[in-house]
Amino acid sequence: MKSINFIGSGDYHHITYSIISNIPYEFSLIVFDNHCDCNDMPNGTISCGSWITQASKLPNIYKILVLGVSKINAKCLNKNITFLEYNENFLKKALSLLKSFSISKVYISIDKDVLDPKYAITNWDQGKMKLSELLYILNYIKEKYTIIGIDVSGESKPYNPLSLILPREIKLNQEANLKILNSIMMN
Repeated sequence: MKSINFIGSGDYHHITYSIISNIPYEFSLIVFDNHCDCNDMPNGTISCGSWITQASKLPNIYKILVLGVSKINAKCLNKNITFLEYNENFLKKALSLLKSFSISKVYISIDKDVLDPKYAITNWDQGKMKLSELLYILNYIKEKYTIIGIDVSGESKPYNPLSLILPREIKLNQEANLKILNSIMMN
């Protein structure tokens, strides 16, 4: 694995686009996110809510798989992107989709808003994924593919600049970050 980047709040998830657009070879992009992140933006702009659409246009991306979304927006349907909603059969369906990848190199982008608030607290509405499910899928990917890079977003930030992030939120997010890091780094 080349790198793992912790990029802060989900407000900055579009930084992933900058990272992956510079990869000089073909790979697949696996995203864990509660949102589709495929909104339309004026030409030449990108945001945390539009970066996946922009990424689907990159010539170096073979396939995009977005895992754990709470609701697939109809305007997000794109032949280059596969979305999998989080539901009772999620883990089985996710592993099945991952088995269909025919390219060995993958980049992983994790927005912790995909997780149930029991496991991380973000400043966006959150999904229902268990941290154990995320880690299981990461371990599966690590065994089957070459991970060329990872980024993690979804840190909590104050809604009001004058307020403070609660220590409990910091501790919970740090525990999730360490478990993700350990899952990827351990042999």
